[in-house]
Amino acid sequence: MSDAACHICGERALQAVPGYWRLFRVTSDCRPWRQGGTLAVCGACGVAQKPLDDAWLRETTEIYASYAHYPQAGGAEQAVFAGAFGMPEPRSRRLLDRVLAEVSLPDEGRLLDLGCGNGALLRSFHSLRPRWRLEGAELNDRHRAAVESLPGVTRYHSCSPDTIPGRFDLVTLLHVLEHVGGPRKYLETLVDRIEPGGRLLVESPDASRNPFDLVIADHATHFTQASLVALIEASGYSIERSAGDWIPKEASVLAVPCLGKVTSPRLEQPGSIADVERGLSWLESVRSHAASYTTSTKIGVFGTSIAGSWLWAELRNGVGYFVDEDPQRVGRTYLGCPVLAPHEVPTGGVVYVALTPTIAREVSARCARPDVTYVVPPDLTEPGDLPQHRAR
Repeated sequence: MSDAACHICGERALQAVPGYWRLFRVTSDCRPWRQGGTLAVCGACGVAQKPLDDAWLRETTEIYASYAHYPQAGGAEQAVFAGAFGMPEPRSRRLLDRVLAEVSLPDEGRLLDLGCGNGALLRSFHSLRPRWRLEGAELNDRHRAAVESLPGVTRYHSCSPDTIPGRFDLVTLLHVLEHVGGPRKYLETLVDRIEPGGRLLVESPDASRNPFDLVIADHATHFTQASLVALIEASGYSIERSAGDWIPKEASVLAVPCLGKVTSPRLEQPGSIADVERGLSWLESVRSHAASYTTSTKIGVFGTSIAGSWLWAELRNGVGYFVDEDPQRVGRTYLGCPVLAPHEVPTGGVVYVALTPTIAREVSARCARPDVTYVVPPDLTEPGDLPQHRAR
């Protein structure tokens, strides 16, 4: 695979990660997906990615043909939980609150949300800055009517970003860039869409803190905080804020367009196949650990998103129900299993918390009951997560 070009730095240095085929995969809209596919790491810049070959393009076309945003809750945005009481909050609102705590946005402006889906971020942003003019963009018109009906929305685009007219004070890319086959070129086209003094906000999963991202079939790139920063800088931006704790397990970056020479993305400590192999080995240990609890009974799986869907695919008949704290998901059926609130878990139940260990321990403490066993996955590689890489 050394002849394949990296879609981050352009070097022909991709190395396939052995054994990837052993794991089931999941789509980014949380559907269990078949085994197979190829995962690679660039020997030059160290970024994990999918080779953009015909097989990957056919598969993503198949996935996006029936793509649904947040089907577990009838289209309602995923909630995030924090603290001892775990009060739910829409993910986009949590992110915007953190942004506004760091930087000042004017009372009026123009926002473009690329990959807007059914309008979750636009809805949250309007509640915080009601005088802004909002525009959303998607690859098709599936959500046009829903987005155009939102307060503050003035236009909906179903075209490439470089054909969207005008400039914006804020351009947002939430869980979009990891899907893009040519992310550097994509970011470069957005420079001219941003007003002087305007900003770019990017949010992406951090695969070094969340190995479940590695089994998402339609993600072209598996970023870390450092590799995302390096790519944005190389695409013509100056980093204003970079954070790994605004949303758990995700990388957040605020940037402004800059003038001057840019270079290829470089990392002081590039990743390696060994780093990614450790993540895949951990996923295999989670599968075996969870399966050991299904020998005499069906277990519950905590969470109805990526990790929970993946574990259901690996265990299949070993799962009897899901457990979720999100009230918009409780009471529904997911993958043929009922979704229960923590207080509804039957006495003597065993619930496997399909999350990274640190977050799984927080959930277990929050939901603890003396008559229910919550199982936390094995620890990740110390210190706490897979190695972090610093941008240069």
